[in-house]
Amino acid sequence: MKKVLLICFSIFFLNSLFAQDQAKLELDAENAVNNKFYTYPVGENGVILMYQPAGKEKGKVKEVTFTLKKYDVNFKESGKGSFMPPKGFTLDQVVSDANYLYAMFSPTINFKKYVVFKIDKATLKSTQFQGEYPKHLSFKAMEVMNGVVYLGFVSGPSVQTVQAIVCLSMPLCFIPMLFYKPKYYTMVTTIDFSKRTASKKDFQLGGGKGLSVNFIDMSKNDSLNKVDLLLSLVGKKETKNIVREINGTTLDKEKAFKLTSGKDIATGKVFSTSSTNKILIGQYKNKPGKSRRERKEAANKAPGGIFISGVDNGKQTFTKLVPFTSFKNFTISIPKDPRKKGKTNNKREAARSMGLQSIISFTFHEILIRDNEILVFAEPYYPTYHTETRVVYVNGRATTQTVTVFDGYKFLGAMVMAFDLEGNMVWENGFKIADGPLSFSTSRKFDFYETEDDGIKVVYNNAGSIFSKVIYDDKVESEVELMKVKTATNAKKVKNLDSRYTEVNGTEYWYDNFYLAFGMQKITSDTKAKDRAKDEKKNKTIFYLNKIEIEE
Repeated sequence: MKKVLLICFSIFFLNSLFAQDQAKLELDAENAVNNKFYTYPVGENGVILMYQPAGKEKGKVKEVTFTLKKYDVNFKESGKGSFMPPKGFTLDQVVSDANYLYAMFSPTINFKKYVVFKIDKATLKSTQFQGEYPKHLSFKAMEVMNGVVYLGFVSGPSVQTVQAIVCLSMPLCFIPMLFYKPKYYTMVTTIDFSKRTASKKDFQLGGGKGLSVNFIDMSKNDSLNKVDLLLSLVGKKETKNIVREINGTTLDKEKAFKLTSGKDIATGKVFSTSSTNKILIGQYKNKPGKSRRERKEAANKAPGGIFISGVDNGKQTFTKLVPFTSFKNFTISIPKDPRKKGKTNNKREAARSMGLQSIISFTFHEILIRDNEILVFAEPYYPTYHTETRVVYVNGRATTQTVTVFDGYKFLGAMVMAFDLEGNMVWENGFKIADGPLSFSTSRKFDFYETEDDGIKVVYNNAGSIFSKVIYDDKVESEVELMKVKTATNAKKVKNLDSRYTEVNGTEYWYDNFYLAFGMQKITSDTKAKDRAKDEKKNKTIFYLNKIEIEE
Protein backbone atom coordinates (compact mmCIF):
# COMPACT_ATOMS: atom_id res chain seq x y z
CA MET A 1 0.00 0.00 0.00
CA LYS A 2 2.83 2.36 0.89
CA LYS A 3 4.49 1.63 -2.48
CA VAL A 4 1.26 2.45 -4.32
CA LEU A 5 0.88 5.71 -2.41
CA LEU A 6 4.52 6.57 -3.09
CA ILE A 7 4.10 5.89 -6.83
CA CYS A 8 0.91 8.00 -6.96
CA PHE A 9 2.61 10.83 -5.11
CA SER A 10 5.63 10.66 -7.45
CA ILE A 11 3.42 10.82 -10.55
CA PHE A 12 1.50 13.76 -9.13
CA PHE A 13 4.73 15.54 -8.21
CA LEU A 14 6.28 15.02 -11.63
CA ASN A 15 3.12 16.18 -13.43
CA SER A 16 2.96 19.31 -11.30
CA LEU A 17 6.62 19.96 -12.02
CA PHE A 18 6.15 19.42 -15.75
CA ALA A 19 3.34 21.93 -16.18
CA GLN A 20 2.25 24.41 -13.58
CA ASP A 21 -0.35 27.16 -13.79
CA GLN A 22 0.83 30.28 -12.00
CA ALA A 23 -1.65 33.11 -12.44
CA LYS A 24 -4.65 34.21 -14.45
CA LEU A 25 -6.01 37.49 -15.75
CA GLU A 26 -9.72 37.80 -16.59
CA LEU A 27 -11.32 40.62 -18.59
CA ASP A 28 -14.95 41.16 -19.57
CA ALA A 29 -14.93 40.51 -23.31
CA GLU A 30 -17.88 42.83 -23.91
CA ASN A 31 -15.70 45.79 -22.92
CA ALA A 32 -13.86 45.39 -26.25
CA VAL A 33 -15.32 45.89 -29.73
CA ASN A 34 -16.02 42.46 -31.27
CA ASN A 35 -14.53 40.89 -28.12
CA LYS A 36 -11.08 41.43 -29.65
CA PHE A 37 -7.98 41.68 -27.46
CA TYR A 38 -4.43 41.81 -28.81
CA THR A 39 -1.65 40.42 -26.60
CA TYR A 40 2.07 41.23 -26.94
CA PRO A 41 4.46 39.47 -24.52
CA VAL A 42 7.49 41.60 -23.58
CA GLY A 43 9.52 38.95 -21.77
CA GLU A 44 10.33 39.55 -18.11
CA ASN A 45 8.83 43.03 -18.44
CA GLY A 46 5.36 41.47 -18.64
CA VAL A 47 2.71 41.62 -21.32
CA ILE A 48 0.96 44.45 -23.20
CA LEU A 49 -2.76 44.22 -23.92
CA MET A 50 -4.40 46.33 -26.64
CA TYR A 51 -8.11 46.66 -27.41
CA GLN A 52 -10.71 49.09 -28.68
CA PRO A 53 -13.22 49.98 -25.92
CA ALA A 54 -16.88 49.28 -26.64
CA GLY A 55 -19.77 51.51 -25.65
CA LYS A 56 -22.58 50.69 -23.24
CA GLU A 57 -24.33 48.69 -25.93
CA LYS A 58 -22.55 45.47 -26.89
CA GLY A 59 -20.30 45.92 -29.91
CA LYS A 60 -20.98 49.66 -30.18
CA VAL A 61 -17.82 51.69 -30.63
CA LYS A 62 -17.45 54.27 -27.89
CA GLU A 63 -14.76 56.09 -29.85
CA VAL A 64 -11.94 55.18 -32.19
CA THR A 65 -9.40 55.25 -29.36
CA PHE A 66 -7.32 52.14 -28.70
CA THR A 67 -6.49 51.37 -25.07
CA LEU A 68 -3.10 49.97 -24.01
CA LYS A 69 -2.52 48.23 -20.67
CA LYS A 70 0.70 46.76 -19.35
CA TYR A 71 0.85 43.96 -16.78
CA ASP A 72 3.84 42.46 -14.97
CA VAL A 73 4.59 38.73 -15.00
CA ASN A 74 2.01 38.17 -12.23
CA PHE A 75 -0.68 40.12 -14.14
CA LYS A 76 -0.57 43.17 -11.90
CA GLU A 77 -1.31 46.33 -13.93
CA SER A 78 1.87 48.42 -14.27
CA GLY A 79 0.99 50.98 -16.94
CA LYS A 80 -1.73 52.44 -19.14
CA GLY A 81 -1.89 54.41 -22.36
CA SER A 82 -3.97 55.10 -25.45
CA PHE A 83 -3.78 56.37 -29.02
CA MET A 84 -6.36 57.49 -31.56
CA PRO A 85 -6.18 56.64 -35.27
CA PRO A 86 -8.07 58.86 -37.73
CA LYS A 87 -11.77 58.23 -38.12
CA GLY A 88 -12.55 55.57 -40.71
CA PHE A 89 -9.15 53.86 -40.41
CA THR A 90 -8.89 50.18 -39.47
CA LEU A 91 -6.04 48.19 -37.96
CA ASP A 92 -4.14 46.09 -40.54
CA GLN A 93 -1.15 44.68 -38.70
CA VAL A 94 1.15 45.14 -35.69
CA VAL A 95 4.86 44.26 -35.70
CA SER A 96 7.38 44.50 -32.91
CA ASP A 97 11.07 44.98 -32.21
CA ALA A 98 12.95 45.02 -28.91
CA ASN A 99 11.57 48.35 -27.65
CA TYR A 100 8.53 49.33 -29.72
CA LEU A 101 5.27 48.17 -31.26
CA TYR A 102 4.35 49.50 -34.71
CA ALA A 103 0.65 49.52 -35.71
CA MET A 104 -0.43 50.03 -39.32
CA PHE A 105 -3.85 51.58 -40.05
CA SER A 106 -5.36 52.08 -43.50
CA PRO A 107 -8.63 53.75 -44.52
CA THR A 108 -11.75 52.09 -45.84
CA ILE A 109 -12.67 54.97 -48.21
CA ASN A 110 -9.72 57.27 -48.96
CA PHE A 111 -7.07 54.92 -50.33
CA LYS A 112 -4.36 57.57 -50.60
CA LYS A 113 -3.44 57.81 -46.93
CA TYR A 114 -2.28 55.53 -44.13
CA VAL A 115 -1.00 55.95 -40.56
CA VAL A 116 1.69 54.06 -38.65
CA PHE A 117 1.88 54.38 -34.86
CA LYS A 118 5.11 53.78 -32.94
CA ILE A 119 4.35 52.68 -29.36
CA ASP A 120 7.00 52.61 -26.63
CA LYS A 121 6.77 49.26 -24.79
CA ALA A 122 8.11 50.79 -21.55
CA THR A 123 5.97 53.94 -21.30
CA LEU A 124 3.11 53.08 -23.74
CA LYS A 125 3.50 56.56 -25.24
CA SER A 126 2.97 56.76 -28.99
CA THR A 127 4.00 58.84 -31.97
CA GLN A 128 2.56 58.61 -35.46
CA PHE A 129 3.56 58.97 -39.08
CA GLN A 130 0.94 59.87 -41.67
CA GLY A 131 1.83 58.75 -45.15
CA GLU A 132 0.29 59.53 -48.51
CA TYR A 133 0.51 57.37 -51.58
CA PRO A 134 -0.10 58.73 -55.12
CA LYS A 135 -2.01 55.72 -56.48
CA HIS A 136 -4.75 53.39 -55.28
CA LEU A 137 -3.10 50.96 -52.88
CA SER A 138 -3.80 47.68 -51.16
CA PHE A 139 -1.77 46.91 -48.04
CA LYS A 140 -0.10 43.47 -48.16
CA ALA A 141 2.77 43.11 -45.68
CA MET A 142 4.67 44.79 -42.85
CA GLU A 143 8.02 44.25 -41.11
CA VAL A 144 10.35 46.25 -38.86
CA MET A 145 14.12 46.11 -38.48
CA ASN A 146 16.49 48.49 -36.68
CA GLY A 147 13.79 51.13 -36.29
CA VAL A 148 12.84 51.05 -39.98
CA VAL A 149 9.30 49.93 -40.86
CA TYR A 150 8.80 48.23 -44.23
CA LEU A 151 5.33 48.40 -45.80
CA GLY A 152 4.43 46.31 -48.84
CA PHE A 153 1.72 47.62 -51.18
CA VAL A 154 0.12 46.59 -54.45
CA SER A 155 -1.16 49.60 -56.37
CA GLY A 156 -3.38 49.83 -59.40
CA PRO A 157 -6.15 51.89 -60.99
CA SER A 158 -8.37 54.01 -58.82
CA VAL A 159 -11.87 52.90 -57.86
CA GLN A 160 -13.31 55.75 -59.93
CA THR A 161 -11.45 54.52 -63.05
CA VAL A 162 -12.73 50.96 -62.67
CA GLN A 163 -16.30 52.20 -62.11
CA ALA A 164 -16.10 54.40 -65.23
CA ILE A 165 -14.87 51.47 -67.38
CA VAL A 166 -17.64 49.21 -66.09
CA CYS A 167 -20.34 51.84 -66.70
CA LEU A 168 -19.02 52.45 -70.20
CA SER A 169 -18.93 48.72 -70.96
CA MET A 170 -22.50 47.90 -69.91
CA PRO A 171 -24.29 49.51 -72.90
CA LEU A 172 -21.56 48.25 -75.27
CA CYS A 173 -21.86 44.53 -74.44
CA PHE A 174 -18.76 44.79 -72.22
CA ILE A 175 -16.49 45.06 -75.26
CA PRO A 176 -14.34 47.85 -73.69
CA MET A 177 -13.58 45.50 -70.78
CA LEU A 178 -11.91 43.07 -73.21
CA PHE A 179 -9.36 45.71 -74.25
CA TYR A 180 -8.90 47.34 -70.86
CA LYS A 181 -5.49 46.43 -69.44
CA PRO A 182 -5.00 48.07 -66.03
CA LYS A 183 -1.53 48.81 -64.70
CA TYR A 184 -0.51 47.20 -61.41
CA TYR A 185 2.68 47.89 -59.48
CA THR A 186 4.27 46.60 -56.31
CA MET A 187 5.78 49.07 -53.89
CA VAL A 188 7.74 48.92 -50.66
CA THR A 189 7.75 52.02 -48.50
CA THR A 190 10.34 52.38 -45.74
CA ILE A 191 9.63 54.65 -42.77
CA ASP A 192 12.72 55.38 -40.69
CA PHE A 193 11.57 55.91 -37.10
CA SER A 194 15.14 55.84 -35.73
CA LYS A 195 15.55 59.55 -36.43
CA ARG A 196 13.93 62.41 -34.53
CA THR A 197 11.71 63.12 -37.52
CA ALA A 198 10.52 60.02 -39.36
CA SER A 199 11.43 59.91 -43.04
CA LYS A 200 9.86 57.95 -45.91
CA LYS A 201 11.33 56.32 -49.01
CA ASP A 202 9.48 54.46 -51.79
CA PHE A 203 10.74 51.57 -53.93
CA GLN A 204 8.90 50.45 -57.06
CA LEU A 205 9.52 46.72 -57.45
CA GLY A 206 7.87 45.87 -60.75
CA GLY A 207 4.64 45.64 -62.63
CA GLY A 208 3.07 47.12 -65.71
CA LYS A 209 0.18 47.05 -68.10
CA GLY A 210 -1.89 43.90 -68.40
CA LEU A 211 -0.28 42.27 -65.35
CA SER A 212 -1.69 41.11 -62.06
CA VAL A 213 0.63 41.38 -59.09
CA ASN A 214 0.84 39.04 -56.10
CA PHE A 215 2.82 40.16 -53.07
CA ILE A 216 3.65 36.69 -51.73
CA ASP A 217 6.08 37.27 -48.86
CA MET A 218 8.11 39.78 -46.89
CA SER A 219 10.57 38.21 -44.43
CA LYS A 220 13.23 39.82 -42.26
CA ASN A 221 16.57 38.54 -41.03
CA ASP A 222 17.84 40.62 -38.11
CA SER A 223 21.26 38.95 -38.00
CA LEU A 224 21.92 39.77 -41.66
CA ASN A 225 20.09 43.13 -41.57
CA LYS A 226 18.05 42.16 -44.64
CA VAL A 227 14.42 42.09 -45.71
CA ASP A 228 13.60 39.47 -48.36
CA LEU A 229 10.74 39.88 -50.83
CA LEU A 230 8.96 37.31 -52.99
CA LEU A 231 6.66 38.62 -55.74
CA SER A 232 4.73 37.09 -58.60
CA LEU A 233 3.83 39.04 -61.74
CA VAL A 234 1.23 37.21 -63.80
CA GLY A 235 0.63 38.14 -67.45
CA LYS A 236 -1.01 36.51 -70.44
CA LYS A 237 2.28 35.29 -71.89
CA GLU A 238 4.24 34.30 -68.80
CA THR A 239 4.44 34.37 -65.03
CA LYS A 240 7.47 36.09 -63.56
CA ASN A 241 8.45 35.32 -59.96
CA ILE A 242 10.88 37.77 -58.40
CA VAL A 243 13.19 37.51 -55.38
CA ARG A 244 14.61 40.77 -54.04
CA GLU A 245 16.16 42.03 -50.84
CA ILE A 246 16.47 45.37 -49.08
CA ASN A 247 19.55 46.02 -46.97
CA GLY A 248 18.68 48.95 -44.73
CA THR A 249 17.16 51.25 -47.33
CA THR A 250 19.12 49.90 -50.33
CA LEU A 251 17.26 47.75 -52.87
CA ASP A 252 19.25 45.09 -54.75
CA LYS A 253 18.78 43.96 -58.34
CA GLU A 254 15.86 41.81 -59.45
CA LYS A 255 16.40 38.03 -59.42
CA ALA A 256 14.09 35.73 -61.37
CA PHE A 257 12.75 32.59 -59.74
CA LYS A 258 10.98 29.83 -61.70
CA LEU A 259 9.00 26.69 -61.03
CA THR A 260 8.55 23.98 -63.63
CA SER A 261 6.16 24.66 -66.51
CA GLY A 262 2.50 24.39 -65.71
CA LYS A 263 2.96 25.38 -62.04
CA ASP A 264 2.34 28.66 -60.18
CA ILE A 265 3.26 29.78 -56.67
CA ALA A 266 0.25 29.87 -54.34
CA THR A 267 2.04 30.77 -51.09
CA GLY A 268 5.69 31.07 -50.17
CA LYS A 269 8.26 32.22 -47.64
CA VAL A 270 11.91 33.25 -47.96
CA PHE A 271 14.54 32.17 -45.41
CA SER A 272 18.05 33.66 -45.52
CA THR A 273 20.48 31.05 -44.20
CA SER A 274 23.63 33.09 -44.89
CA SER A 275 24.66 36.36 -46.51
CA THR A 276 24.41 34.73 -49.97
CA ASN A 277 22.13 31.70 -49.55
CA LYS A 278 18.35 31.61 -49.38
CA ILE A 279 15.80 28.82 -49.12
CA LEU A 280 12.33 29.35 -50.56
CA ILE A 281 9.48 27.15 -49.35
CA GLY A 282 5.82 27.32 -50.25
CA GLN A 283 2.84 25.80 -51.95
CA TYR A 284 2.48 25.43 -55.70
CA LYS A 285 -0.66 24.96 -57.76
CA ASN A 286 -1.47 23.98 -61.32
CA LYS A 287 -1.81 26.81 -63.80
CA PRO A 288 -5.50 27.21 -64.70
CA GLY A 289 -4.85 27.61 -68.42
CA LYS A 290 -6.46 30.02 -70.86
CA SER A 291 -8.92 27.87 -72.77
CA ARG A 292 -11.75 25.82 -71.30
CA ARG A 293 -9.95 22.60 -72.26
CA GLU A 294 -6.71 23.70 -70.58
CA ARG A 295 -8.56 24.63 -67.39
CA LYS A 296 -10.29 21.22 -67.39
CA GLU A 297 -6.96 19.42 -67.84
CA ALA A 298 -5.38 21.43 -65.01
CA ALA A 299 -8.28 20.56 -62.70
CA ASN A 300 -7.85 16.84 -63.42
CA LYS A 301 -4.17 16.86 -62.45
CA ALA A 302 -2.94 16.03 -58.95
CA PRO A 303 -3.91 18.94 -56.66
CA GLY A 304 -0.70 20.86 -56.08
CA GLY A 305 1.87 20.37 -53.35
CA ILE A 306 4.94 21.83 -51.65
CA PHE A 307 7.96 23.36 -53.40
CA ILE A 308 11.43 23.99 -51.98
CA SER A 309 14.14 25.93 -53.79
CA GLY A 310 17.68 27.12 -53.12
CA VAL A 311 19.14 30.44 -54.25
CA ASP A 312 22.91 31.13 -54.03
CA ASN A 313 24.27 34.56 -54.96
CA GLY A 314 21.07 35.32 -56.82
CA LYS A 315 21.15 32.09 -58.86
CA GLN A 316 18.57 29.35 -58.47
CA THR A 317 20.47 26.18 -57.51
CA PHE A 318 17.63 23.66 -57.16
CA THR A 319 13.84 23.41 -57.13
CA LYS A 320 11.94 20.32 -56.02
CA LEU A 321 8.17 19.74 -56.06
CA VAL A 322 6.47 17.40 -53.59
CA PRO A 323 2.84 16.62 -54.59
CA PHE A 324 0.24 16.34 -51.85
CA THR A 325 -0.52 12.84 -53.10
CA SER A 326 2.99 11.64 -52.17
CA PHE A 327 2.58 12.45 -48.47
CA LYS A 328 2.55 9.18 -46.50
CA ASN A 329 2.07 10.17 -42.86
CA PHE A 330 0.22 13.49 -43.04
CA THR A 331 -2.47 13.29 -45.72
CA ILE A 332 -3.65 16.62 -47.08
CA SER A 333 -7.43 16.35 -47.00
CA ILE A 334 -10.38 18.29 -45.69
CA PRO A 335 -12.48 16.49 -43.06
CA LYS A 336 -16.06 15.72 -44.01
CA ASP A 337 -18.69 17.94 -42.47
CA PRO A 338 -20.28 15.90 -39.63
CA ARG A 339 -23.55 17.75 -40.17
CA LYS A 340 -23.94 16.23 -43.65
CA LYS A 341 -25.19 12.67 -43.27
CA GLY A 342 -26.19 10.05 -45.80
CA LYS A 343 -24.70 9.23 -49.18
CA THR A 344 -22.11 11.54 -50.64
CA ASN A 345 -22.10 12.88 -54.16
CA ASN A 346 -19.03 11.24 -55.75
CA LYS A 347 -18.66 13.90 -58.44
CA ARG A 348 -18.90 16.65 -55.86
CA GLU A 349 -16.37 14.93 -53.58
CA ALA A 350 -14.00 14.47 -56.53
CA ALA A 351 -14.30 18.12 -57.50
CA ARG A 352 -13.76 19.08 -53.88
CA SER A 353 -10.60 16.95 -53.77
CA MET A 354 -9.26 18.45 -56.99
CA GLY A 355 -9.86 21.91 -55.58
CA LEU A 356 -7.43 21.34 -52.70
CA GLN A 357 -4.67 23.15 -54.56
CA SER A 358 -6.55 26.41 -54.13
CA ILE A 359 -8.19 25.58 -50.78
CA ILE A 360 -5.41 24.24 -48.56
CA SER A 361 -2.77 26.81 -47.56
CA PHE A 362 0.10 26.78 -45.07
CA THR A 363 1.45 28.98 -42.31
CA PHE A 364 5.21 28.35 -42.08
CA HIS A 365 7.44 28.79 -39.03
CA GLU A 366 11.18 29.48 -39.02
CA ILE A 367 13.13 26.57 -40.51
CA LEU A 368 15.69 24.55 -38.54
CA ILE A 369 18.86 23.28 -40.24
CA ARG A 370 20.07 20.27 -38.27
CA ASP A 371 23.06 18.21 -39.45
CA ASN A 372 22.22 17.54 -43.12
CA GLU A 373 18.49 18.17 -42.83
CA ILE A 374 16.29 21.19 -43.39
CA LEU A 375 13.32 20.94 -41.01
CA VAL A 376 10.20 22.82 -42.08
CA PHE A 377 7.36 23.44 -39.59
CA ALA A 378 3.93 24.13 -41.05
CA GLU A 379 0.29 24.55 -40.11
CA PRO A 380 -2.15 23.66 -42.94
CA TYR A 381 -5.53 25.40 -42.98
CA TYR A 382 -8.51 25.91 -45.27
CA PRO A 383 -11.36 28.46 -45.52
CA THR A 384 -14.82 27.51 -44.25
CA TYR A 385 -18.21 28.89 -45.28
CA HIS A 386 -21.90 28.44 -44.63
CA THR A 387 -25.00 29.60 -46.47
CA GLU A 388 -27.77 31.73 -45.03
CA THR A 389 -31.21 32.56 -46.35
CA ARG A 390 -31.99 36.22 -45.79
CA VAL A 391 -35.06 38.33 -46.41
CA VAL A 392 -34.42 41.31 -48.70
CA TYR A 393 -36.79 43.92 -50.08
CA VAL A 394 -36.89 44.61 -53.83
CA ASN A 395 -39.25 47.40 -54.96
CA GLY A 396 -41.02 47.19 -51.62
CA ARG A 397 -41.58 43.44 -51.83
CA ALA A 398 -40.01 40.90 -49.51
CA THR A 399 -38.04 38.10 -51.13
CA THR A 400 -35.51 35.53 -49.94
CA GLN A 401 -31.88 35.44 -50.98
CA THR A 402 -29.24 32.78 -50.27
CA VAL A 403 -25.80 34.17 -49.48
CA THR A 404 -22.45 32.56 -48.71
CA VAL A 405 -20.84 33.67 -45.44
CA PHE A 406 -17.13 33.27 -44.63
CA ASP A 407 -16.68 31.56 -41.24
CA GLY A 408 -12.90 31.76 -40.96
CA TYR A 409 -9.86 29.56 -41.52
CA LYS A 410 -9.92 26.08 -40.02
CA PHE A 411 -6.51 24.72 -39.00
CA LEU A 412 -5.96 21.01 -39.62
CA GLY A 413 -3.05 20.48 -37.21
CA ALA A 414 0.75 20.59 -37.17
CA MET A 415 3.30 18.95 -39.46
CA VAL A 416 7.07 18.65 -39.88
CA MET A 417 8.79 18.12 -43.24
CA ALA A 418 12.47 17.17 -43.53
CA PHE A 419 14.52 17.81 -46.69
CA ASP A 420 18.17 17.15 -47.48
CA LEU A 421 20.43 20.02 -48.56
CA GLU A 422 19.54 19.42 -52.23
CA GLY A 423 15.81 19.76 -51.54
CA ASN A 424 14.84 16.08 -51.64
CA MET A 425 12.18 15.16 -49.08
CA VAL A 426 13.53 12.71 -46.49
CA TRP A 427 10.43 12.31 -44.31
CA GLU A 428 7.24 14.05 -43.23
CA ASN A 429 5.02 13.54 -40.23
CA GLY A 430 2.50 15.32 -38.05
CA PHE A 431 -0.89 15.12 -36.45
CA LYS A 432 -4.38 16.48 -36.99
CA ILE A 433 -6.82 17.95 -34.49
CA ALA A 434 -10.41 16.83 -35.00
CA ASP A 435 -11.78 20.27 -34.17
CA GLY A 436 -8.79 22.51 -34.79
CA PRO A 437 -8.56 26.28 -34.22
CA LEU A 438 -10.91 28.49 -36.25
CA SER A 439 -9.63 31.99 -36.94
CA PHE A 440 -10.12 34.97 -39.22
CA SER A 441 -6.32 35.24 -39.29
CA THR A 442 -3.70 32.85 -40.65
CA SER A 443 -1.16 33.64 -37.92
CA ARG A 444 0.52 30.80 -36.01
CA LYS A 445 -1.57 28.69 -33.65
CA PHE A 446 1.08 26.16 -32.51
CA ASP A 447 4.54 26.39 -30.95
CA PHE A 448 7.37 24.13 -32.20
CA TYR A 449 10.69 23.46 -30.48
CA GLU A 450 13.41 20.81 -30.52
CA THR A 451 13.79 18.17 -27.78
CA GLU A 452 17.04 16.60 -26.57
CA ASP A 453 16.33 13.32 -28.39
CA ASP A 454 15.93 15.11 -31.78
CA GLY A 455 12.15 15.16 -31.66
CA ILE A 456 10.00 18.22 -32.36
CA LYS A 457 7.60 19.08 -29.52
CA VAL A 458 4.41 20.92 -30.43
CA VAL A 459 2.53 22.86 -27.72
CA TYR A 460 -1.04 24.01 -28.36
CA ASN A 461 -4.21 25.20 -26.64
CA ASN A 462 -7.33 23.21 -27.46
CA ALA A 463 -10.69 22.59 -25.74
CA GLY A 464 -9.68 24.34 -22.53
CA SER A 465 -6.41 22.48 -21.97
CA ILE A 466 -2.76 22.82 -22.94
CA PHE A 467 -1.49 19.78 -24.84
CA SER A 468 1.77 18.64 -26.35
CA LYS A 469 2.85 16.03 -28.88
CA VAL A 470 6.34 15.07 -30.01
CA ILE A 471 6.90 14.41 -33.72
CA TYR A 472 9.68 12.13 -34.98
CA ASP A 473 10.45 10.95 -38.50
CA ASP A 474 8.76 7.58 -37.97
CA LYS A 475 6.19 8.22 -35.23
CA VAL A 476 4.12 10.75 -33.34
CA GLU A 477 3.84 10.31 -29.60
CA SER A 478 0.45 10.22 -27.90
CA GLU A 479 -1.11 13.50 -26.87
CA VAL A 480 -0.10 14.67 -23.39
CA GLU A 481 -2.31 17.03 -21.42
CA LEU A 482 0.12 19.40 -19.73
CA MET A 483 -2.55 21.24 -17.76
CA LYS A 484 -6.13 22.39 -17.76
CA VAL A 485 -6.64 26.08 -18.31
CA LYS A 486 -7.93 27.70 -15.14
CA THR A 487 -11.63 28.36 -15.22
CA ALA A 488 -13.08 31.69 -14.20
CA THR A 489 -12.92 32.51 -10.53
CA ASN A 490 -15.81 31.02 -8.52
CA ALA A 491 -17.67 30.03 -11.70
CA LYS A 492 -19.69 26.82 -11.62
CA LYS A 493 -20.55 26.55 -15.32
CA VAL A 494 -17.78 27.41 -17.79
CA LYS A 495 -17.67 26.77 -21.53
CA ASN A 496 -14.46 27.35 -23.48
CA LEU A 497 -15.33 29.14 -26.70
CA ASP A 498 -13.62 28.40 -30.00
CA SER A 499 -13.36 31.99 -31.13
CA ARG A 500 -12.60 32.88 -34.73
CA TYR A 501 -10.24 35.70 -33.81
CA THR A 502 -6.53 35.06 -33.87
CA GLU A 503 -6.00 36.86 -30.57
CA VAL A 504 -7.70 34.08 -28.59
CA ASN A 505 -7.48 30.32 -28.07
CA GLY A 506 -3.73 29.95 -28.39
CA THR A 507 -0.36 29.65 -26.72
CA GLU A 508 2.68 31.86 -27.08
CA TYR A 509 6.16 31.73 -25.60
CA TRP A 510 6.73 34.36 -22.89
CA TYR A 511 10.10 34.03 -21.12
CA ASP A 512 12.31 31.32 -19.53
CA ASN A 513 10.03 28.25 -19.28
CA PHE A 514 6.84 30.29 -19.16
CA TYR A 515 4.13 30.45 -21.80
CA LEU A 516 0.95 32.49 -22.22
CA ALA A 517 -2.27 30.57 -22.76
CA PHE A 518 -5.19 32.73 -23.87
CA GLY A 519 -8.78 32.17 -24.89
CA MET A 520 -12.44 32.93 -24.41
CA GLN A 521 -14.74 31.46 -21.77
CA LYS A 522 -18.50 31.77 -21.46
CA ILE A 523 -19.72 31.90 -17.86
CA THR A 524 -23.35 30.94 -17.17
CA SER A 525 -25.40 31.03 -14.00
CA ASP A 526 -25.95 27.76 -12.11
CA THR A 527 -29.40 28.71 -10.87
CA LYS A 528 -32.84 27.44 -11.80
CA ALA A 529 -34.59 28.78 -14.88
CA LYS A 530 -37.01 30.99 -12.92
CA ASP A 531 -34.12 32.69 -11.10
CA ARG A 532 -31.82 33.18 -14.08
CA ALA A 533 -33.19 36.65 -14.85
CA LYS A 534 -31.96 37.80 -11.43
CA ASP A 535 -28.52 36.35 -12.13
CA GLU A 536 -28.16 37.86 -15.59
CA LYS A 537 -25.07 39.72 -14.47
CA LYS A 538 -23.37 36.40 -13.79
CA ASN A 539 -23.79 35.36 -17.44
CA LYS A 540 -20.85 36.82 -19.34
CA THR A 541 -18.02 36.13 -21.74
CA ILE A 542 -14.48 36.66 -20.52
CA PHE A 543 -11.08 36.87 -22.17
CA TYR A 544 -8.42 35.15 -20.09
CA LEU A 545 -4.63 35.05 -19.93
CA ASN A 546 -2.97 32.15 -18.11
CA LYS A 547 0.68 31.97 -17.16
CA ILE A 548 1.95 28.40 -17.39
CA GLU A 549 5.33 26.83 -16.80
CA ILE A 550 6.48 23.92 -18.95
CA GLU A 551 9.51 21.99 -17.78
CA GLU A 552 11.58 19.67 -19.96
